[in-house]
Amino acid sequence: MVLKSHYPIPEIWLRRDDQAAADKAALGLRDAGLSVRVAPTDAFATLPAQAVVESFAFHDDGLALAMEREDVVLPYDVPVVVVACSPRETTEEGARAPGDRASTAVRAFPDVEGSGARGVFADVYMDAGGRLLRCGVTANHTDFSSLPGTNVSGPSGKLSRFLMECEGRFRRLTVDRRLLHLQPRRKQAPPPPGVQRKGFAFGTPALVELLKQIAPAAHDMSQCELSSRLVYLTLR
Repeated sequence: MVLKSHYPIPEIWLRRDDQAAADKAALGLRDAGLSVRVAPTDAFATLPAQAVVESFAFHDDGLALAMEREDVVLPYDVPVVVVACSPRETTEEGARAPGDRASTAVRAFPDVEGSGARGVFADVYMDAGGRLLRCGVTANHTDFSSLPGTNVSGPSGKLSRFLMECEGRFRRLTVDRRLLHLQPRRKQAPPPPGVQRKGFAFGTPALVELLKQIAPAAHDMSQCELSSRLVYLTLR
């Protein structure tokens, strides 16, 4: 229980069938010193998929985002929530030729299982006249050339530079960094020895069944996708 309560990534802890029961359960958890939010299942299920940003530019009047289906400009005085995600790097041994006395350590980002958001990204959430926008600035698919110097930066460096620019320009901005250095979990593989994943933690059968009920179109979502949605719901 101590480990679970100190896990920094938002998780679904309980599911109740009506608002009164959910509020009562949340009150008990808050009385125990935990930070808890109650959200209806349709609020989770109706969050839009990540619309990948092809390119962006910080102009005098706002942040211009170019996507496949539409282009938008986010004025600097509107409320914006940015969820930053950067899966933890893993160290892999490089290949060795015969006779080599040392191998090369390679820093790589792990492959994330499931559909939806993945890799190093910043999900930009904003209400646009009653329609929620979720625009994904990703290190692998977004052109960062509008920010000088980012062409020589790695994925995490590009993300940091983008966040820094947002914080210097938007006046009603919330940047959540809880998903930085996220340690991805495997969906199918068993947890490491001594680790017990219970409740609705990622990688449990219980979560799979719950997602099939409340978000059937995206029940196989990745941990990055699930976590971005839950982070946003804790801030909305």
